[in-house]
Order: sequence, then structure tokens, then C-alpha cells
Amino acid sequence: MMFQAKNIMVVVDYRQKNHHALPRAIKLAELFQSQLTLVSCIYPEVMNLSTFFGGEKLEQIKQNSLDEKKALLEELAAPFKKTGINIQTRVIWNKNFYKGLLEHIESSDYDLIVKTAHCHSSLNTLLITPTDWHLLRESPVSLFLVKNGQWPESKSILGAIKIQATDEQHHSLNEKIIECTLSLANLCKATPQLVNVFPWPIFNSVQFKHLFDEKGYFDEMKDIHQKAMKKYIDKYQLAEENVHLVEGLNAAEIIPEVISSSQSDILVMGTVGRKGVSGSVIGNTAEKILYEIDCDVLAIKELS
Repeated sequence: MMFQAKNIMVVVDYRQKNHHALPRAIKLAELFQSQLTLVSCIYPEVMNLSTFFGGEKLEQIKQNSLDEKKALLEELAAPFKKTGINIQTRVIWNKNFYKGLLEHIESSDYDLIVKTAHCHSSLNTLLITPTDWHLLRESPVSLFLVKNGQWPESKSILGAIKIQATDEQHHSLNEKIIECTLSLANLCKATPQLVNVFPWPIFNSVQFKHLFDEKGYFDEMKDIHQKAMKKYIDKYQLAEENVHLVEGLNAAEIIPEVISSSQSDILVMGTVGRKGVSGSVIGNTAEKILYEIDCDVLAIKELS
């Protein structure tokens, strides 16, 4: 079953100059024949002066602010409504931008969030804002971070999967990543590529090192990874030359290199969401990768 996004939310952040996510979300809505909702979250600074205003005045300020931003969203949406896309607009009132977005997401039934990301002015990497991190870590919905408004004339789209011999959750997430990669590649007329980083065995304890056959362990684990990759190749009819089983210790270093060598414009990766205290992490490798890349990122969510 291929990836479908039938109910898309695009974040419009008026604290930013550019709204690159909007034309991308519009294109996705056209391709997937989706409903699209433009969402912004506001809380004007004047509300912090509440001690100087009465309740009636504050309510008037709030309503005027909501009406003003609603009109701006409708203005943004108007040209695209004429094309037949089902577009809604929603303004959220919350002092905390990301909390307002998350509360809205959790009470809705979106299957994809699209948001503008930015590049560092001096470094050739994405600038991941605090709001981006909170959405990546805490949103139950997949997140597409885009760095410019134009749909890339992609040479390839790279899906980064993780083979775990006995982990069914990772297997399910891998299949989602592959399906998303294939769907986007088809829409962009690009080459779908997959990468899985195969770790070298390391035994730090000299005392017990003689008990392990490192080469035998390496060959056994490599065989497991190769067989698992072959199953994905057969199931999804992938070209073997576009499926990369890369040996190495640090996936966070290797995957950006594969992005560069494959000339990929979009990275499809997985994040495992968790409730409670541990919900603040998306995985050390995933977070490190995001600091090292400059392409668009589609982070697929698999809740545990």
C-alpha cells in the first residue's frame, strides 16, 4: 500500500518572512487530492499588558487579532481555492506557538504536517528551530520540513531505513519509509533510493574479547542485513543498484554522505514517538542527521 496524505495541515508562521511550506503543501494536495488546512497560532505581545486593560478590552483585542490573521490566511488561500482544492483556514489562540499547534494536531485527524524550514546563513545545513524539534519529538503525525517553495527537480529521493533483526516496530516503520519514498519519487519523477547502515562489531572489553569471533559475528550480522534488504527489494520491486547497504560505525555521518553522493533532494526518515517522559527524544541518530543535512526532510512517525 503506497503512501497517501488525504488530510494535510500546513503551518503558516507569521514570525517568518517566507512561507515556503505553502506551495509545497498545495502541490501535495493536488497530487494526493487532499483536503488542506492552513493553520497559524497567534498571541500578540499586547496581551502581556493585561493588567492595563479590562476583560472586555482584552476580549476585543483577541477577537480583532483572530479576525486579522484569519483574513490573511484566507488571502493566502484564495488563489488556490480557484483551482478546486478543498482549503480550510484555522487560527489558534495560544501563548506558546508549538503547544498551540500540538493541541490542534492532537484534536484533529491530519496525516501529514508541512512546515517551512530554513538553512543556516553561514553553514550549508538546515536550521531546525525549537518549534521544529517539538513537532518532530511530540507530534503524532508525520512532518515534512521544506527549505524552499519550489518542488525540487529531484534526481533522487533517499529513504533511510534501519534493519533490526527482531524488532517488528522497526520493520513496520521501514515499510512506511519505503512506501513514502516510492510515492514521492513517483510524484517527482525521481529515482527512489534506500540506505541502511550496517554497524561494525565492537568489543570494548579486552578481558572477554577472546570469547568472540569478530569476523564470524560480522559475517552473520551482514548476512541478516542483506537478507532483510533483499526481502524489501523483492516486495517493492526495487532496483538493486539503488539500494545501499553501507558498512560503518556512525549512521549520522554516513547518511549525509549518501545524500550528497546520490544527489538526493529529500530524505525520508523515521521517528519513533513515545508517550511520557521519553517522548522528548526521536533517537540520537535521527537528531544528529538533522544537524548535518541541507535537503528537505520527511519524518515518518510510528507511535509506540
